[in-house]
Amino acid sequence: MDKDIKITGNGSSGGGIVRNVKIVGEGVIHSDVESQYFKCTGTAAVNGHLRSNQIKLTGSLHVQGDVYGDSIKTSGQFEVGGKLEVRHVKLNGDTVVKRSIHSEHFKAFGSVRLHGDCSAEQLRIKGAIQTEGMLNAEHIDIGLYGLCKVAEIGGHKIEIKRTLMSSLFHMFNPKRQSDLIADTIEGDVLHLEHTEAKVVRGRKVYIGPGCRIGLVEYSESCKKHSDAVTEVCNQIGSL
Repeated sequence: MDKDIKITGNGSSGGGIVRNVKIVGEGVIHSDVESQYFKCTGTAAVNGHLRSNQIKLTGSLHVQGDVYGDSIKTSGQFEVGGKLEVRHVKLNGDTVVKRSIHSEHFKAFGSVRLHGDCSAEQLRIKGAIQTEGMLNAEHIDIGLYGLCKVAEIGGHKIEIKRTLMSSLFHMFNPKRQSDLIADTIEGDVLHLEHTEAKVVRGRKVYIGPGCRIGLVEYSESCKKHSDAVTEVCNQIGSL
């Protein structure tokens, strides 16, 4: 545990349980690695699982297996071959996770693609997310910039809006109406803009501009922007 891994320039390591990992340049770790602190400035690959209390990335990092930790902060290109289970997540740039994401506080600025579910207590995305699974969090805040595709979204409070930059972009591309496409969106309080969904369910629902919704079911209130389209809108009992 007293051992550190330090790579400056080009180099490699066999991995293992160490105190700190610091890579400046290009580095390869050939197996699982577990550390208190993992920092990469440059390009790195971990040919196994990565477990670290604190992970910082500036550059590019590919992890063949799963990533576990207390906090991760990235800036650049981050690819995980397995699942990402980190308590505090802040991603900047392009992120690919081949399986699922589980976190308490999840923030992403840029592009996130994954194949599984993404669950957190607080989930905030500014950019684009694409997943075949479900987004699930107590509070979901999505600032749209680019096309988002999600199978299902569930939470207590869900807000989906365009970012300022996205709104300016669409002034010059008015034909593109929907920025988020989902099968089902279900929550307690929903504020949706520029969203296309087959089914929306909630207690208090706002269907904003640019929305195209097949079925809306609400228990308390539903307001609709004049620019929104809903095929069926029904008030039902408590959800």
